Amino acid sequence: MKALLKNSTDIDHQVWQDFIEKSEQGAIYALPSYMEIIAPGWKGIEVWRDKTLLAVMPILPKKKVRFTYALQPSFSQFWGIAFTSDIPENTYKAYSLKRKIVQAVIAAIPKEVKWFLNGFAPEFDYPNPFYWKGFSLRNRYTYRLDLSLGIETVQKNFGSDTRYDIRKAEKEGIVVEQATEGSGLLKLIEENHASGKTLLQAAEIETLKRLIPYLIREKRGHLFEARSNTGELIGAALTANFAGKTVYLMSAQLPKSSSSGAMTLNLRQAIATAAEHSTVFDFEGSMIEGIEGFFRGFGGTPTPYLIIEKNQLPLLVRWARKLR
Repeated sequence: MKALLKNSTDIDHQVWQDFIEKSEQGAIYALPSYMEIIAPGWKGIEVWRDKTLLAVMPILPKKKVRFTYALQPSFSQFWGIAFTSDIPENTYKAYSLKRKIVQAVIAAIPKEVKWFLNGFAPEFDYPNPFYWKGFSLRNRYTYRLDLSLGIETVQKNFGSDTRYDIRKAEKEGIVVEQATEGSGLLKLIEENHASGKTLLQAAEIETLKRLIPYLIREKRGHLFEARSNTGELIGAALTANFAGKTVYLMSAQLPKSSSSGAMTLNLRQAIATAAEHSTVFDFEGSMIEGIEGFFRGFGGTPTPYLIIEKNQLPLLVRWARKLR
C-alpha cells in the first residue's frame, strides 16, 4: 500500500470522479470539476494497493509569508478521506484496512503544512490515527433529510412554524421559480452588503460567479428564486447535487422581506426537487442557534461530522485563521 500526493493536473479526473461517486464518503465537494472552481491548484492524496485505488483525499496547501497551511475552501462542507466502496464485510478486516489507509494518508500530508483543517463526511468512521498523531477531533452538526421516505412523508414532518411560513408566503402571492443564471442571487448578496450584512467575502463572490453557471450547465445544481406578487425578487437559494445527495449551498433574501416566508418556500421547493433524484438532502451546517431552529423546522435529523485539525503555527501567528 502506498499513498501519493499528486497535483490535480497529474490526476485522472474520470477515475477520481468514478471513485467518489461510489464511495460512501463521496460528495460533490471532491468532484474534480467542482474543485477546479472552488480550489484552483488543488492537490490530491491517492492511496493505492498495487493497481487498486483504496482512498482519496483532496488537499489545498497554500503559503503566506513563510508558513504553509491547508484549509478547506469555501463552498465545501467537508473535504476529508473517501474510502473505496470495496470494504471487507468482516468488521475486523474492514477497520484494519481503514487504519492502514488513514495512516498512509497522514504520512502523505506535506511536512511543511503547519496548519491542517478539514471537515470529514458524516460517513467517515475511523479517525483514530489522526488522534494518535496529535490532531484534534471535534464534532459539528448538520441536518439531513431522508428523501427515500418520499416527499409526502418528509413534508408531514415539517414543524408548525415552517408550515405557517409556507401558508403566509403563499397567501401573499409569493411564487418560486427555477432560474437559469445567477444575477438575481448576486444582486441580493449585494443588497445585503449595502444594508450592513456581509454574506460573502469578495473572493467568495467571484467564486460563486463561476460556480453557479457550472452547476446549472452540468445539471449538478438548481437555483430557486422567490418573487412577490408584483414580480420582485425577494429570495434565492442554491443547491448542488451529486451521487444521490443534494446539499443546500447558500441563500440570500431581500433585507426588507426577512419575515415574508420566502426562504421557507424556496427551501420547500428545493427539497421537493431534490426528492426527484436524491435520497439525502443536507442543510450543510446548522450550529448557529437561529439558523439551527430554521433548519430543524423541516424535520431533518441532527447529523454529526468531524472537524479534524492540527495547528502547529507559532502562537504569535495564530492570526493565520484569517488567511482564508
